[in-house]
Amino acid sequence: MMEQIDVVLKWYKEMSPSLFYPTPKNILDLLQALDAANHLEVIPSVWEDMKQLGFNRRQDLLEELLSLMSREQHPDEIQLAFAKCAEDIKAVHEQTGREQTPLEWTASALSHVALLFSRAGRTQDAWNMMERFQQINRIPTDQVMDEFLNCAKQTNSPDEAIKLVKLAASLGLPSSQRLKSRTEKEFVLSEKQKKTLESVMSDSDSSDSDSDSDSDRD
Repeated sequence: MMEQIDVVLKWYKEMSPSLFYPTPKNILDLLQALDAANHLEVIPSVWEDMKQLGFNRRQDLLEELLSLMSREQHPDEIQLAFAKCAEDIKAVHEQTGREQTPLEWTASALSHVALLFSRAGRTQDAWNMMERFQQINRIPTDQVMDEFLNCAKQTNSPDEAIKLVKLAASLGLPSSQRLKSRTEKEFVLSEKQKKTLESVMSDSDSSDSDSDSDSDRD
């Protein structure tokens, strides 16, 4: 923890795993040292080691790994490598075998994977994660919604943006109106898409008023 990161990595690469077999705590310390030294681009190679060492189902390590990768935007090449790690981690969560139960998605892990796919321009993969929030009754953060909309804009996918507004409205998120406004401003929408967007919000408004009247009757 006190040594310069270049020295740490030199010894780590030379000795692991032939002479030194890292524990989960060692890997956690290494990740935190990479963070302190601002060397997060090394994370994909640490992830490869974690898979080899059999640590790829350790929830604490996965959460730390995802948190570090998704905390801020990086150059495209690094974002693509991070998205590949996210793809592996998604597979681990969905893996089922006779001796393995699938890992349970936490709201934070879902958010991080959705962010990493969005930042790499992987719109369909990001959307699959957005749908997962609804399937397992988790609520995406505003940051996740905004990053997905950025991804839809980057890949010129207005239909994906409309689906996002629909998801936000169906979850009753306060951000749904703001996401609708962004979609109207930032995308060139056909008449059909404009009508779809309006109907999403009017359906949401009517369901809100129905629930209000129900509570009034109560």
